[in-house]
Amino acid sequence: MKKLSLVLSIALLTLPSYAQDVSIPLFDDDAPKIGRNAQPLESLILTPSPLPAISVNLTSDTSKDKEAEVTTGSATTSTPAPSQQKNTTDFKIDPPRTEPISIAKDKKNNAADLIADLQKELANAQGTSSISADSYQPSQPALPDVYQKPTPVLPDVKPALPAKAPETPSVFPIKQTTSAVQTPASLEGLFGQTHDVRGFAVSGMTLGMTPEEVDEIADIEGFQLVRAQRGITLFRTSYYEHLCRNAKVYVLDHLRDCIRSHARADQQEYISSMTFKKPETKEYIQILFSSPATDNVSYKIYYENEGDNSLTLTQKNLAKQLRRKEAFWRLMFETYGLPDDSELIIWGDPQKSYMQATMQGTAYNAYIVLEDKEIQDEDYFAQEEEARDLTYKMPFSFAGAESEE
Repeated sequence: MKKLSLVLSIALLTLPSYAQDVSIPLFDDDAPKIGRNAQPLESLILTPSPLPAISVNLTSDTSKDKEAEVTTGSATTSTPAPSQQKNTTDFKIDPPRTEPISIAKDKKNNAADLIADLQKELANAQGTSSISADSYQPSQPALPDVYQKPTPVLPDVKPALPAKAPETPSVFPIKQTTSAVQTPASLEGLFGQTHDVRGFAVSGMTLGMTPEEVDEIADIEGFQLVRAQRGITLFRTSYYEHLCRNAKVYVLDHLRDCIRSHARADQQEYISSMTFKKPETKEYIQILFSSPATDNVSYKIYYENEGDNSLTLTQKNLAKQLRRKEAFWRLMFETYGLPDDSELIIWGDPQKSYMQATMQGTAYNAYIVLEDKEIQDEDYFAQEEEARDLTYKMPFSFAGAESEE
C-alpha cells in the first residue's frame, strides 16, 4: 500500500504544468514615446541661473510646408510647398535686448532732425499738430527763446587794417596762438643763457687741450699715466687697407702692421685717448682726443671716483656714506655753480657742450662727464674733406682705359 501511494505521488509530480498568459502593460499608452516615437524638444536653455535665460528654438520653421492649401472664400487653391526649407534656430534672450538708438545717421540733416523732434514734443505738450522737419524755416522760428541759436555778429573789417577783437573786460587772459610753433635750436632759447662749460676744469684738465698739455697738467695734479692709445682715422684706415691688399698683403697681423706703417709715414697716427689714475683717492680720468684734422685736441673727459664698497649697513657706515654724498655735491655746486637742468644735473647745452654729474651705487661712486660735441662734428667733416684727395684703384673697366694726351 505504501508502494502504491509512492508511485501515485511520483506520477502526479511528473505531470506537465502549463503557465497562464498574463498581459502586463509596460507603458500607459499603446505607442511608447521612445526612439522615433519620442517627442522632440522644442527649446533648449543654454545659460544656468541666475544668469539671464538664453534659449534656443530647436523646431524648424515648417509653417510654409504645412500650409499646402490656401482657402479664399469658397474656392480652394493648392500652392506647391518649397522643395527645400533651411532649418533656422531662433535665439531668445530674457530680458530681451534692445537696439541702440541711431544718432545722426545723416550728418547733413542732424540739426534739422533735432529741431523737428523738439517741435514735435512742444506740439504734443500744447495739444497742437506737429510740424515736419521739411517745413522748418530758420527765418521763421517756431521754438521758444531757449532753443533759438544766436546769430554771430561779425565786426567790420577794413581792407587796410587787420581785424581787432573788441576790448571787453575778462577775468582770465586770452592767449594768442600762432600757426606754427617755434622751437629753439638749443636750450639757450628755452632757459636763457647757459653755462659755458668750455671753461670748466676737471682736476685742471679742460676741453680743447692737446695730449702734451694734458700730460703736463696730470703730472702736476698727481695723476699717473696708465695707458695712451693711438689711433688712425676711419677714412685713412680704409685707404691704407686698400693699398696693402693691392700689395698682396692678406694676413691680419701683417695687414695691421702695413696700415700702421702707412699711417706713420704720412704722420696720420695720433693719440686717441689717455687714461690716468690717482691710487690714494681712487680717482680715474680718461680723455678722448680728436684727429690731426682738428689739431688733435681733447673733446671728452670722463672722471670717476670710487666709494668704499666694504662698508656695511650700520649707522656709523651710513653716516660716512652720507658725508661723502654731501661733500661731493657741495664741492660741485661751489665750483661750477647751480646746474642749468636741475633734474638731470646738467651744466651747459647737451646739443653743443655740456657737463653732467651723478652718483650711483650703494658706495656712492661719483661720475663727471665733460663733452664738446661741436669738436666731434668738426673733426668728422674735416676728415671727410681730406678723404676726397685720396685716390683708389678703379675696380671697373667696362668704360675702357683713359687715353693719355
